[in-house]
Amino acid sequence: MEEEIIRQLLQKENGNKQSLANKLGISRATIWNKLKEKK
Repeated sequence: MEEEIIRQLLQKENGNKQSLANKLGISRATIWNKLKEKK
């Protein structure tokens, strides 16, 4: 579920992980790890 939400938000940010991380107040690495966890 968390992965799907991050993917949807990333789509709204045109795939810009840094921009999304700044908006969420987390690191870009955290986003990467959350997406990588489910694979």
